[in-house]
Amino acid sequence: MLEGANIKISGTITDINGKSARNILEYILTGRLIGSAEYDILYEKKIIAHNLKATKEQILDDLNGVMSDLQRKMMRILLNYLDELNVHIAAWADLCLGNNESANRPKSDFR
Repeated sequence: MLEGANIKISGTITDINGKSARNILEYILTGRLIGSAEYDILYEKKIIAHNLKATKEQILDDLNGVMSDLQRKMMRILLNYLDELNVHIAAWADLCLGNNESANRPKSDFR
């Protein structure tokens, strides 16, 4: 979907599931372009991480595509779905941490 809008976030950010990628996607979904002045503001607010390896020019070039209203709506739905999925995975992980006992004795007793 992002490629269809000429947005190349994976070429700019190595962890597309990370906080910086999510912050940038949220900004892109507002429909505003990221110009040099906006970049500086986002950088100062740490919406764009300071540890990105891409240059400012590369980031501006890679992120300033054109998303239609429909593409933004679909991206918002996908991000909401991912958020819900992460909550369910976290809840499942809490329930399935592992059985650290055998014969009613904690495994640490076996060392």
